[in-house]
Amino acid sequence: ARIVLTCRLNLWEANKNLLENFDIYRTLDFSYGNAQTPDQVGIFINRWFVANPQSGRRLRSQLDEPGRLRVNNLVKNPLRLSLLCCTWQWQEGNLPQTKAELYQQFTEAIYTWKQGIFPTTKTTEQQLNTALGRIAKRVFDKDTSWFRLPHSLIIEELGEKEAPLFQLALQLGWLNQVGVAAENPSETVYAFFHPTFQEYFAASATQDWHDFLQHDNHHPTPIQGIYRIFQPQWKECIILWLGQSEKEVQNSAKEEFIQALITFTDKCSDFYWYRAFSLAAAGIAEYPNYSHANLIITELVTQAFHQSINQPESKPLRLIAEKAKQALKESDHPRVLNAVIEIEPIPMYFLIEIATNNKEDIGALTNLVQHQTEDTRLIAARKLLQIDPGNQTATNTLLNMLRYSRSPWIYHRAAKSLPGNLEAITILQEILCTPRHPFDGFEIQNILTDISSDNQSHTDSLAAIPPTETKIITFLLNLVYTNLLKNGTVRKLFIYIFRKVCNILVTLHQKINHDENSRLQFIEKLAKLDSENPKLILNLVELLRTGQNPSVYKQATETLKEILSEQTYLIVIFDLKDCLQKETYGERYNCCYEVIWHIAQNLAYPDFHQAWQ
Repeated sequence: ARIVLTCRLNLWEANKNLLENFDIYRTLDFSYGNAQTPDQVGIFINRWFVANPQSGRRLRSQLDEPGRLRVNNLVKNPLRLSLLCCTWQWQEGNLPQTKAELYQQFTEAIYTWKQGIFPTTKTTEQQLNTALGRIAKRVFDKDTSWFRLPHSLIIEELGEKEAPLFQLALQLGWLNQVGVAAENPSETVYAFFHPTFQEYFAASATQDWHDFLQHDNHHPTPIQGIYRIFQPQWKECIILWLGQSEKEVQNSAKEEFIQALITFTDKCSDFYWYRAFSLAAAGIAEYPNYSHANLIITELVTQAFHQSINQPESKPLRLIAEKAKQALKESDHPRVLNAVIEIEPIPMYFLIEIATNNKEDIGALTNLVQHQTEDTRLIAARKLLQIDPGNQTATNTLLNMLRYSRSPWIYHRAAKSLPGNLEAITILQEILCTPRHPFDGFEIQNILTDISSDNQSHTDSLAAIPPTETKIITFLLNLVYTNLLKNGTVRKLFIYIFRKVCNILVTLHQKINHDENSRLQFIEKLAKLDSENPKLILNLVELLRTGQNPSVYKQATETLKEILSEQTYLIVIFDLKDCLQKETYGERYNCCYEVIWHIAQNLAYPDFHQAWQ
């Protein structure tokens, strides 16, 4: 058996096809414990501070304090928890409130940790941090390989490998050699100790928010602007920048930046405004003191839950609602939770998605269990037991539903949520004797089998997933492209001939067969082999624009979203943008909007803006 053990997630996640034939397992985060599971974070801290247990208890106690949710979740990771313990051991005090402040402490801790072996001064540390920040920013401005640092770039900032700063970066572990460049095997490639440190250094090296965004709302000229806010590799850097202390970044600058995000005008039907607004929402998770934070949450809640289906649809409400929900999940959790439980009726399925096992969330769900309708109480109680196994309020609520509810939908589900509970088993046996509903006999027998202690399934065990047919096909195609067509000239010739044949086949098929469903299936098969063929893309766009069967243009939408690439985005924008202006609102409009939305998530704003005009 071949086994690859790595902590370099940032490297292999960028090239997942390289591990196509491997079963991938990842270490789990630690838990904080509840009635039925151990406090793994607490156990780790106790073992770390075995020589000073009182200090360890003070650290563990601070993690439970209100307002620590963001740091609380971050240090479930064993590496971060180790760094936190190390930091606390040298300088016990108050825990930071933000991820950026946490990583600032981690950075200082690593210098302290290595001080006995590689002594440094504050001046040297600042010089190295600044240089590492410049390296991180330059790499993030590359088109790809954002976490792979070529030797040639590093020496421009740190000097030759023998230079003091370069040596210090290697000795402290900030930079680690991870291989050679694929395009130049003679060039060494490095990576940061952890990708988040790279993001933190890039954030701390950014003095002005205009490095992220330069834009004139009234007269946008994107070709002259700066739009790092729309580049995915910069997202975490921007959020970390907002999370820095007032000493590092003035709050007035943070206010200006978030205001610029939420008032961004793209002149492209708001496709990029939504992206900017979502980034602002994620930003207030690190900077919750933003003066208009509640307005951001209110706007997202409106988009997600309050859009009226009775009004004429100027936008596809379903798509925008889903994106707003995603933005809420990334935003300031306490504010989001408070806003969601105020909605009438409460969107329970969204609430249970975002609920965590911190005290505030458990308290909110406990309140719902005690004061809401039967359906709501059932959902809240089941979620409570999921995040806080053994929660007595939830257990009692479910037992009461099982004992007294007249709805089989309620008491059957309540019973399924109480595996191994002897009182629940007793009540079910009583219902078997005196059924409340015609289906009780069969259903209760199955539930009893499922929740009996001897029949509980262990859903937390890992299982290997057998390779699917798709993986096999992908493997064979990769074999052809990477091995049989390694020669660039041969490959170009092959693609040229294949594309010519494809185009001829599509033209012939159109003449012979006028059934649009058959045409769609034929084009989809060819597109799997040549997804960048403009003729195939244009045929799918035509089916989207003119197809008579809703199932055809809906499927054409999904296929386009699946196969579109940077090489084909512009022709699709050019062909579809008029649909949003001419089409009456309905399913076809929504489909066109979905495709353009997909492109806007992946295409640089200046390119999109130019194509849109």
